[in-house]
Amino acid sequence: MMVRLLLYGYATGVYSSRKIQMRTFEDVAFRPTTPPSPSFASVI
Repeated sequence: MMVRLLLYGYATGVYSSRKIQMRTFEDVAFRPTTPPSPSFASVI
């Protein structure tokens, strides 16, 4: 699941793990690719 999240983040131009984690709460498109609430440390 985290690989999907990283690939989607990189494809949309978000490279920071903290920004990817923030986008899982803010952006609806990130939500189907993630578990309920990943921390930025698990995204790395």
